[in-house]
Amino acid sequence: MSTTEFNPDALKEEIKNLIRQERKGNAVKMIVNIAASQKLLDKEFYDLVGEVIRFNQQYFMEKMYPKFYKNISRLFNSNQMYEMEQYILEKFSFYSGEKLLDSFNGKTVQKDTQVAGRVYLTNYRIIAHGKFGPTPGSSLAAAGAGAAGGTGSQTGTNIGASMALNEYIQKRVQKRLQEYMSHESSEGKSCFGYQYPIIDSYNVARKAKNLSYRVDIEFEKKGKLKRKTLKMKIVPKKELAETSNVFNNRRKQNLTLIENNLK
Repeated sequence: MSTTEFNPDALKEEIKNLIRQERKGNAVKMIVNIAASQKLLDKEFYDLVGEVIRFNQQYFMEKMYPKFYKNISRLFNSNQMYEMEQYILEKFSFYSGEKLLDSFNGKTVQKDTQVAGRVYLTNYRIIAHGKFGPTPGSSLAAAGAGAAGGTGSQTGTNIGASMALNEYIQKRVQKRLQEYMSHESSEGKSCFGYQYPIIDSYNVARKAKNLSYRVDIEFEKKGKLKRKTLKMKIVPKKELAETSNVFNNRRKQNLTLIENNLK
């Protein structure tokens, strides 16, 4: 079947309708089936996903993304995953003047939660793609292990708690970024992935295998100004076919670039 017989606009509207009905499972299944069919050109599919995210960014990231990532990463190899993520970020998410500085296999850790997959560094923020969940050894992971009878498996309880914490962080980061980018409206912009701030960072600690720093996010609650400190750690990971020597040199470059761009 040719791509002309597979109408991207009609597919987008059908997916949006499923989102309006809050049928997240059906919406994700349809997106994954479209990818599996290979009836759209790569960029046509990336545009479709980008438009769906822009339609309702919060719903996509909170309700659809974990299952979307899990299933689409089974269809796409790592190179195509990176290509899709970068394309959607640059076309649908980036602000004026925002540039991709680096991307690498790795994970971002924020106290009790982490995203393991791919790290994207821009001149304004860090955006992580991958599997989201509690950090091993954290209080959330321990709570999940206890709920599972000490098996250590993740449960709906601790994943739900992790997601709730992350939703809180994402909203504050978006607000902080918007304040920094006051010259440009956020209308039409959508964050694809989990974003973390690099603005006003402090307590930067560079180690051989990772880099950590802190950043404060201010928000108003019940008429009072509150502050939450995010404790961030960025950990580059080895690529599938990468030698140890190449990885060690590349990791140094990754960490140096992050360190030099913390603001």
